[in-house]
Amino acid sequence: MPSPPQQQREGSSNGNEAARRHSTVRRVAPGRPSWRSHLESVITSYAGHRGISDQQLLVLKLYLEGKNDKEIAWACQCSTATVYEHWRRMAKKLGASLKHDVVADFHRFLSGV
Repeated sequence: MPSPPQQQREGSSNGNEAARRHSTVRRVAPGRPSWRSHLESVITSYAGHRGISDQQLLVLKLYLEGKNDKEIAWACQCSTATVYEHWRRMAKKLGASLKHDVVADFHRFLSGV
C-alpha cells in the first residue's frame, strides 16, 4: 500500500484540475462585486423594502446560510422562542404567518431584482 505522499502524487492531477476549476470560479472581473457581496446587498435591500429590523435580518441571513432555528438562537445568543418571534414578526409584516412565507417572499424578491 503506498504511503499518503505517494497517493497524493498519484492523484495530484485530479487535485490540480479541481483546484484550477475552483480558482476559475473565484475569479471576478475587475470592478464587479463578488456574488457574496451582491447577495449581501440584495438581502439588505430586501430588509429595507420589507421593514425588517437588524435582528430579524440577522435571523434571515443565518437561515439562508443553512442554519436551523436552534443554531440561529445560539449564534444570536437568545432563546429559540425569540427566534420564532422574529420569524412571526417578519411574517406579520408580509401579511403572512409562517417562516416559509418569509423565505418564499425573499425568493420572489430575489427573482425580481
